Amino acid sequence: MAAACLSISQGGYTTGRAAARRPMRFVVVDLGRLPDCLETTPTAINNEAQIVGYCAKGAAGDAGGTVHAFVWLNGTIKPLRTLGWEDSAALGINDRGDIVGYAGRAVRTGFKVADLDLSFPAVAWPAVLNKTPGEWSQQIPMRLGPANGVALGINNLRAIVGQIGTAYLYRSGRFSRLHFKKAVGINDGGDIIGYNYVPDRQIGEADTKQHGFLWHHGAYVALKPANGIYAAPAAINRAGLVAGTAYFANGHNHACVWNGGVFRDLGTLGGNNSEATALNGDGVVVGAAEGRDGKNRACLWLGDQVIDLNASVEGHIDGMLAKASGINDKQEIVGYGYVPKAAGIFGFVLKPQGPSAE
Repeated sequence: MAAACLSISQGGYTTGRAAARRPMRFVVVDLGRLPDCLETTPTAINNEAQIVGYCAKGAAGDAGGTVHAFVWLNGTIKPLRTLGWEDSAALGINDRGDIVGYAGRAVRTGFKVADLDLSFPAVAWPAVLNKTPGEWSQQIPMRLGPANGVALGINNLRAIVGQIGTAYLYRSGRFSRLHFKKAVGINDGGDIIGYNYVPDRQIGEADTKQHGFLWHHGAYVALKPANGIYAAPAAINRAGLVAGTAYFANGHNHACVWNGGVFRDLGTLGGNNSEATALNGDGVVVGAAEGRDGKNRACLWLGDQVIDLNASVEGHIDGMLAKASGINDKQEIVGYGYVPKAAGIFGFVLKPQGPSAE
């Protein structure tokens, strides 16, 4: 059976015929852990296969556990330097090897950094000459902006976005505030994605609903879900395709994409929920989707197909790939998983091996 393949055209997110007659297969590589850490959570991968994220010393859900930024390359994981605070996290990397994130205290929920105490600084770790983990571990981070916050995205021109009180843009050494609550990504064309919080009149609470936007050459484009309440964009590629998550009145959420502001629901693996976390230059989207058993699985969307990455790997997996958090143009995918009855979670990178056997 021919596999579906994704292509981006003037008309939007479309499906086509795959060059290979069989679906892609992957080999799983465990990223390992920093010393004394129980969990490894990768957040991004660039086209040089350099991976960043954070390792946690506490178990999942332990609010007292600390996290530390790391960089991984060719089987070696190293910590990144901080500005003296105990916690740090690397949240983005461009193809030059520049890394962004924060240094400070984090509030952790489940397997991830869910919220940030913005009383600590947003930082960037500039690229090192030979781009080795050992060199990166000695690089002193650069503080961004006049106040504290977090850096969430960086493009190949070294423009950085994030949140310091409100959304900001840091470019060519200059800090500018944006008229939005939070910016989460920027592409090489300067398009910025993010969201504002607005009051939820249905339950009488403020700051609970995320209204996504795309800022394109000075024009505001609302990223709305069809038949949904609100949406949160997560990533934008060089073509301007945006991936994120739409939230509905029934309490469910679905991974989605916007092309030119046009919404498309990507669906689930048979369960109620899914979320998109990243996409590459070709528009291939990754994230997590709920199966019929109610469990989240790392997945990939190709056209109309939702592919469980657990079913796309060679050999045996001692555990579950729970969520994919990044993908590069070589189809290398990072994320995290867990082993039943074991402490902590593991970070992984999936290396494509070509089509599977028929």
